[in-house]
Amino acid sequence: MNLNPMFEKPELNNFKLQSDSPCIDSGNPSEEYKDADGSANDIGAYGGPNGTW
Repeated sequence: MNLNPMFEKPELNNFKLQSDSPCIDSGNPSEEYKDADGSANDIGAYGGPNGTW
């Protein structure tokens, strides 16, 4: 992917994704990585079923 991930405030080490980030729902499409609501996980440290922090 060659797009800006649109982090909240990277200058303050806040790398959570903004709500309109292209990384939202763009992670691994395998069932084992889906979010709890069944949607595709996000790309990044906060994505996936265990990425709630």
